[in-house]
Amino acid sequence: MEPHLFTPGPVAVPHAVRVAGAAPLIGHRSEPYFALLGEIQGRLRRLLGTDRPVVLLPSSGTGALEALVVNLLAPGERAISVSCGAFGDRFREIAARWGVAIHAVDIPWGSAAGPEDVAPALKECPDASALLLTHNETSTGVATDLAACLSVVPPDGPLVLVDAVSSLGAMACRPDAWGVDGLASCSQKGLMTPPGLGLVALSERG
Repeated sequence: MEPHLFTPGPVAVPHAVRVAGAAPLIGHRSEPYFALLGEIQGRLRRLLGTDRPVVLLPSSGTGALEALVVNLLAPGERAISVSCGAFGDRFREIAARWGVAIHAVDIPWGSAAGPEDVAPALKECPDASALLLTHNETSTGVATDLAACLSVVPPDGPLVLVDAVSSLGAMACRPDAWGVDGLASCSQKGLMTPPGLGLVALSERG
């Protein structure tokens, strides 16, 4: 009898996926590899409802979040960080360690962020370069309605960066429709594949 894994990630990987992992290796500069990479990126774009680039990284979800921050923000810029739990705090800490000045919006744990939290922060911090949000807060199990939250962000407003580490594959993620500029996720949660891959999806602004 196989053990049951009840963590939010890594999750139990389906048998067919484990079997695929036992296939012979292929060269990472070979045509079969590039064909496989293109297929994976295409499937991820369909899952995200986007035609924007999806970049795969040899990293964890944290690595994907760091990639968003260090490539889209510069030390000294300001960011609005809306946090409703431990992983919202972690996203904030990643930005702060990069030297980003944080305008913090703290939501009580167990509650979701809403447009009533985002709109005042945009007025209080008009020079913010980015808005940091967590789609699903793993520490509490609470999901934020991104479509509602981002309905108050103007098209020329701050870059919207989203932690979708535990939401992608488990609930709808529509970055184009919602106005997300940078989305980060990983392989070992809602996608139900082994750990080791981070991913980011970017808008034209991102």
